[in-house]
Amino acid sequence: DHAESKRIFTAYCQFLILKKEHADWDDTQLSPCYPVHVMWFRHTQMNDYNFDMRSLLGHVVSYDEADTWELRECLFQRLEATREASKRNFGSHAHDEELWDGITVRIVDTNQFIDFTGINRRMPITQLFQIYANKKEESINKLHFSFDGKTINNVTDTNEKTAPTLLRLGIEHNGEIEVNHVDHVHATVRYSSDKEGTYRMENTKMISRLFDHFATNFLDTERSKLVFFFRKERVYGYESPMALGFKCRDNIIDVVDIESYKCKNCVCCNPLLRRK
Repeated sequence: DHAESKRIFTAYCQFLILKKEHADWDDTQLSPCYPVHVMWFRHTQMNDYNFDMRSLLGHVVSYDEADTWELRECLFQRLEATREASKRNFGSHAHDEELWDGITVRIVDTNQFIDFTGINRRMPITQLFQIYANKKEESINKLHFSFDGKTINNVTDTNEKTAPTLLRLGIEHNGEIEVNHVDHVHATVRYSSDKEGTYRMENTKMISRLFDHFATNFLDTERSKLVFFFRKERVYGYESPMALGFKCRDNIIDVVDIESYKCKNCVCCNPLLRRK
């Protein structure tokens, strides 16, 4: 709306003043908060941008989009430097802290996670997903992101007023977003605390190879002498991760010797029941 645009324009003018004071013409010291970043980018697309910069600042200010993971690490430091400089120069009465509303977001992938610090809550969430995909060197089309049990990256809304953002999704500081891979998952096969292995598997392939590998390399035995369980239900080599409902993490397959497994409902015979 008009009031919001006015706030962002004021912050953009302050940002340009800081650029001039620091002589940051090549965009290596200071970076604006996300709303100002968008306004700055739009300005750079105008034919009069260079003329405007020379008229206002006496010098053209280079623009660096910083959309790769490596640049993001430097970008966070520049964001903080700009934020502090804005507070010092313009004081609490003129510095619009709300526009700088940045939080830490954790993306959980299998049994690993990556923290993204200083993510502006007004930034479209799909931009964060693209940064993550670049970091993992994967196509974003092969990743499914979800928050609070709901998929959030299959939206096509690019309207700034309605597109999903951290703010609109209600994601707070240290919020967790899960990511599922379209073509593969990870699972841990566990015989005992000192005999377990983690495997990467294609979603639609049979898990028999996994069983064969674990039996041979961890237990030095044949697969036929073992029984495998997922969520306390027996599973077989012809099944696939997709059919079994594997998630992005915490996929644990328990293994027992077939001699120990006589009756799946008998506590005396089934070691899994005795683990309760």
